[in-house]
Amino acid sequence: MKQVEKNGVLVDGIRFFGGGEKECKSEICARLARGEQLAVYTPNPVMLENARSSAALRAALLRADMNLPDGRGVVLAARMLGEHLGGRLSGADMAGRVLTLAAARGYRVYLLGGRDGVARQAAARLVARVFGLCICGTRHGYFGEAQESEVLADIRRTRADIVFVCLGSPRQELFIDKNRHALPNVRLFMALGGTLDVWAGRVHRAPRAVQKMGLEWLWRMALEPGRFRNLPKMAAFSYRMFKKSCQYAQSGQLKFSVLKKF
Repeated sequence: MKQVEKNGVLVDGIRFFGGGEKECKSEICARLARGEQLAVYTPNPVMLENARSSAALRAALLRADMNLPDGRGVVLAARMLGEHLGGRLSGADMAGRVLTLAAARGYRVYLLGGRDGVARQAAARLVARVFGLCICGTRHGYFGEAQESEVLADIRRTRADIVFVCLGSPRQELFIDKNRHALPNVRLFMALGGTLDVWAGRVHRAPRAVQKMGLEWLWRMALEPGRFRNLPKMAAFSYRMFKKSCQYAQSGQLKFSVLKKF
């Protein structure tokens, strides 16, 4: 199992897809057409910081087929290190493109995660919005390790081609990394955090203008104050990347002047 090498960019030792939304959709589309199994994660600075203390999470990110930079902090870190990413790739946005692709090609989609009833509500809204979409199954995310076999059996029963895993990080990445080979008929796994709540209409994303400014993280903190606990990790990540950038500059390893990119 190899990560997508095309336009790959290393940030904090993790390889990210370096293209934009169109290139990302094309890559996923091509690999689905070839019948390959694909695990797609969406690391942000907090996840990368958590991966420093969790060997299991870091191993899962290293084994991913595609890591999408779902965080402006990752894009800026790449620039500080003299690399170039095509921009932030929101997991929710890419999943929306995948849903359109699934409807057009007849792929069966399974929704896993959220509180009881959230996945069903999201499925109903998605089917009404995306013509031809087949949501073949749903399951809430409140299950323990003892119930994992039941979840896997349900996914097999529905003959799902695509599974959106919305269990929160690092649980969702570890679930996919552990169980993907037990579900060989699933072509695509995507770890999508709280996206089901958005699709169900229970949480609203930031206005497009706020997203373009790279401040969706602040919008989410305002809606969910509990996320403020992540600020120290975000600061720690930024400091580490700045320190590494200075080291690269002193050693002449930067590929171009970082200041020109800002």
